[in-house]
Amino acid sequence: MGASYLVKRPAAGSSVSGGSAISSSSNSSNTSSSSSESLCTQCSCSGHHYKSPQTPSNWKLGRQLGHGAFGKVFLCYDVDTGSELAIKQIPIRGLSLETSREVKILECEINIYKQLTHERIVRYHGAVRTEDCLQIFMEYMTGGSVREQILNYGALTEQLTKKYTRQILEGLIYLHTNRFIHRDIKCANILRDISGNIKLADFGTSRRLIAITNQNQPDSGTIGTAHWTAPEIIQGSIFGRKADIWSLGCTIVEMLTTGPPWQNLQPIAAIFHIATCEKPEYQLPDNVSNSAREFIDTCLTKDYHHRPTAEDLINHAFLSDVYNHNNHHHHEQNCNQTSTNLTLISF
Repeated sequence: MGASYLVKRPAAGSSVSGGSAISSSSNSSNTSSSSSESLCTQCSCSGHHYKSPQTPSNWKLGRQLGHGAFGKVFLCYDVDTGSELAIKQIPIRGLSLETSREVKILECEINIYKQLTHERIVRYHGAVRTEDCLQIFMEYMTGGSVREQILNYGALTEQLTKKYTRQILEGLIYLHTNRFIHRDIKCANILRDISGNIKLADFGTSRRLIAITNQNQPDSGTIGTAHWTAPEIIQGSIFGRKADIWSLGCTIVEMLTTGPPWQNLQPIAAIFHIATCEKPEYQLPDNVSNSAREFIDTCLTKDYHHRPTAEDLINHAFLSDVYNHNNHHHHEQNCNQTSTNLTLISF
């Protein structure tokens, strides 16, 4: 995988040329954390400013919420504010110099990500390194993941899948408008609140977490995301926003059938088929509508250049009758909400 860079976003009407606007994350790692503390986010249509959330400094560890390839997730009680957060702890003891550098860059990137604020995005509250682990503080979502929902109750109905798909697209439009790529869309990274609405979690961190955990846990299973990976990524040709659209298509199949395309294949075999086959292999229930099937096929367009964007898909007929519990979301979406001064671009 290539290196990540921090790019200063140009003012309206200006352009970025050559390498003049690009600075390596490693060169800016000493300043990124402090810079992100002072930066504010702004909703462009309202003029309101929002300060980035503070990283907890006085907190208590609560019960374990889950365990994945990258580490364990616990409930965290902020003693100073009385709020509850989720904290992901990733083991980092004994890392090589190169991998330690990945940890440092990830810590800086998370302190940039925490500037992002949207009703469909799980908010980061910062990251702190200790001798043993990297601790990532995040918004706590009481409903757990959509993957857990499927494991507990089975495949989702088409109506609920529509609702979740629209809300995922709202989050992706926000990220993509701000020139961020999620990189790891799947049901395990879509979290639910107590009302049954969803937010996107773990955006932007997957590549570095794989690099970090693979040294300490060679059999950590991080390749498990393979089934949701876009063909252009496997082929090494390009990594852009439309990779998230391919993963969305796989995620919709997962919601309707309990697993992504080629769910019966091992990860390496799935990677081979994604790269070489013209269309993914999956079997939808007979009662799934034609508009849903067409929507999935559109997301899973193999040619990156012909694949639609999140903004294209939000107006698709499949989503035309979604009941939205939050009537104000159109205003927030059109606001373009947060405009950040620093953007993460991956090459």
